[in-house]
Amino acid sequence: MRHRILILMGAVVLTVGCAGLDGVVGDVAGRAIGTAVEQRFTDMYAGYTDAMLFQLAYTQVFFLGGWGFGTDDFAEGEGATWRIESREADDTSVVTAERALLQRLDTGDSWWYLVYTPEDGEQLEYEILIDREMAAREMYMRDPETGEVRHHVFDRDDEDWEEDEALQEEGYSTETVYVDEWEQYRQERVTVSVGAGTYEADLLVHSITDEETGETVEYRWWVTPDVPGDLVQYEFEHLQDGSILHGEMIEIRQNYTFRLRD
Repeated sequence: MRHRILILMGAVVLTVGCAGLDGVVGDVAGRAIGTAVEQRFTDMYAGYTDAMLFQLAYTQVFFLGGWGFGTDDFAEGEGATWRIESREADDTSVVTAERALLQRLDTGDSWWYLVYTPEDGEQLEYEILIDREMAAREMYMRDPETGEVRHHVFDRDDEDWEEDEALQEEGYSTETVYVDEWEQYRQERVTVSVGAGTYEADLLVHSITDEETGETVEYRWWVTPDVPGDLVQYEFEHLQDGSILHGEMIEIRQNYTFRLRD
């Protein structure tokens, strides 16, 4: 079986996301972990439109650790909060990310709640409607400065296409690739303890070496069906300079409701 994987390449951290498929991993181009995630987002707040900023937050929160999942992995009202830490030789930074399924519609579309909070930064908060292909169709966003709730309908044939081009000019791009079953990446069965609890999980490992520089990034995922979305922890490590991106689930809740939509 082959899986469709969406890859976001950027100046900060490479993330891989899957459109509506359970537990898969994909190839990513080898680049250093680099600058802390939240610093890049904080720098961009002022100049980006709602749609552009959403596209970045959506990828960072919805596809945490590059792990794809389907909406069936979450029950209505169920969600989880993550702590994501970027560690370099002389700098450590932390962000929190929250995602929850609010409502599953008969059409196959679903409403989700997403929050992205940089350390000492302004919170980005959304309620989004996504279709069967995990593409955003509609969103409500709370302005991080004024608290005002704004509404946006995505039009892939008009202004939002231009937004994507603007993101590419900033150094971000997306592409679709196909990979085989993730079982080939399974290394061992382990016990892992995170903020949300202790779990028996499969450890998946995948390394990529840049052919030009010889630098290697190792990607590690801890997965278990006992948590919504299956992913409980992940690490991306640059083996030469030791920089690492570490994410772990710190809380699971079952009482999420709409907060932004009328």
